[in-house]
Amino acid sequence: MNVLGHLPDAVRRHPHLADAATALAVLAATAATTFTGHQPATAEGRAVAVTAAAVACGALAGRRHRPLGSLAVSALAAEVFLFAMPDAGGVLILLAPSIALYTVAERVAPRRGLIIGGALLAALALLHALLHPGMIGPENLAFTALGGLAIAAGDSSRNRRAYLAEVERRAARSELE
Repeated sequence: MNVLGHLPDAVRRHPHLADAATALAVLAATAATTFTGHQPATAEGRAVAVTAAAVACGALAGRRHRPLGSLAVSALAAEVFLFAMPDAGGVLILLAPSIALYTVAERVAPRRGLIIGGALLAALALLHALLHPGMIGPENLAFTALGGLAIAAGDSSRNRRAYLAEVERRAARSELE
């Protein structure tokens, strides 16, 4: 079996390493798209942005234990990043709260997860529209669509897992009868 064939088993055995790898990938993509070619006006702005990006992505490492805390930290840090780098085009930092939205929709109770995720997504979209009028266009629409997709995917994943657990339970019960 090739390397990619062993990947799902490795992720199941070491989920926190997979979360750390996801956080590093989001951080690398954000840094590559934000800090290459674009220079902020001040060194302080760059330092704040780098710190905020590290915090937003680092929060993903704990998303399985504390999904709501991870969502809150990553969303707040992403907003700090966007405030520190308003014209640098670093919208990929919004992947961190989107991944956390997926986790909340997957791990938290169904109704509560959907309400929290939807409310936070609407609040972030409104915040972007008010604080960054330039983001009202395609960037805000794309973020809202990506957030909605993350919530739907998390909810779907939870439903699939519940369905498979029920099928396995019924199969085990029918074998005993």
